[in-house]
Amino acid sequence: MPNKEKNKIKGNIWMKQAGFLGLVILWGLIILFKNSLGDWKWPLFGLLVVLTIWGLYQINKAFFGLKK
Repeated sequence: MPNKEKNKIKGNIWMKQAGFLGLVILWGLIILFKNSLGDWKWPLFGLLVVLTIWGLYQINKAFFGLKK
């Protein structure tokens, strides 16, 4: 049983890393096009900060096996 749990966590690591890579790409795009965003700039930056903090927590939980 513990082996299945370990494999489940291992499988999730790849998805979480891909999600975090997506966040990094979004950061790059928003920084690149920040002048053309107008009024949407600050809400998008705020949303990305929250998503980045959540993503870092999820990756750390996957790597270090933290439980709920």
